[in-house]
Amino acid sequence: MAKKKRKKHHPDYEPDVECGSLYLQKEVAVQVMLAIAYSLKHNRQMTELDKQRLCVGATVINDVFGIGAEEVRDGNCS
Repeated sequence: MAKKKRKKHHPDYEPDVECGSLYLQKEVAVQVMLAIAYSLKHNRQMTELDKQRLCVGATVINDVFGIGAEEVRDGNCS
């Protein structure tokens, strides 16, 4: 019987604990933050759950890069 092959993954991902590293330049992180802010402000069809998910991503990016996006606007990401 053939052995089941383990799926290959990136070396920065550890499947046993489902954690990994993501590398991006600060310039890209700032652009992602701007896209998140724009989406939160202008997408009226977005559910509260979707908004919370975007806020989690924004919080992680802000914490890593120290972008200074702590200000809460329009009750988003509070």
